Amino acid sequence: MSLFSWFNSADQVDTALVVVAIIGAIIEVVVAVAAVINVHKELEAARKEKLEKYIEIFACVAAFFFLAEAILGCRSSTLLSKEIEKFKGDNLVLQTNVASLNGAVIELAHQYDLSTNALAEANMRILSASNAAAMNSPRNLPLKTLEGDCFIGIGKNDSAPFIRALTKPVLLTFLKTDDNIETGIGILGHIEYVQTNYPSGEVVLSIGFNGERGKSPGAWSGLSFNDLHVVKLDLSSVSESRFVIKGGFARIEVDSLFNSEFGFPVQTNRIGSDWGIVGFKRSEWP
Repeated sequence: MSLFSWFNSADQVDTALVVVAIIGAIIEVVVAVAAVINVHKELEAARKEKLEKYIEIFACVAAFFFLAEAILGCRSSTLLSKEIEKFKGDNLVLQTNVASLNGAVIELAHQYDLSTNALAEANMRILSASNAAAMNSPRNLPLKTLEGDCFIGIGKNDSAPFIRALTKPVLLTFLKTDDNIETGIGILGHIEYVQTNYPSGEVVLSIGFNGERGKSPGAWSGLSFNDLHVVKLDLSSVSESRFVIKGGFARIEVDSLFNSEFGFPVQTNRIGSDWGIVGFKRSEWP
């Protein structure tokens, strides 16, 4: 069986076919040359007869190679057909696999869309919960009480009216922004202490204040601790003229829970319908 195993290999059959065709062609050439010599050349009878026998023998051998070539050609064609059928089958399997892969990709894309939508929905729920938690945080609830103290430095050239300002009333207004007075809380305070810095001639005012919703003017129900960003201090009860402050700060406590500090930069106070000096929130705790 192993002797003819090559007969099932297309490559080996094709190689044998080429070898047989070449050998057959060589034999045909030899027979043709011998036939030409036999016809056109004068030979002795014995040699002529011997040449004709060789021609007949080689003609038979050539016929055998023709037959082998035909058999090998037929076998090569059969094997080629089988390989073509095999390729068709493999191609069909490949197409099936590609179709399955396309289906899997489509399903994966669908699952990705579902997961993306689920993630977006989860993020929206988290955001909603965070917003709800932030809205319900005590920092965002309407104010109930606000108290604290304030320290303001007055320059030497403007200090005269303030040296005798002890117990004078002052108004502090806490706002969302510098321009939105309608959403402010007004709290009445008093100058509790006046300290004179004798070498420089400057005066430091210590002001205490305390306010409660329902007892102090302003939009208490509309403001929370997180809304307070600006404070205006009205010292017109002490001086209605322009004066320069050297800076200062105010510390407040809201609902006995939260604290913040406002800083007053160096500035000239406002007068008329816009009385006051302005400070801005710069820190908060806890």
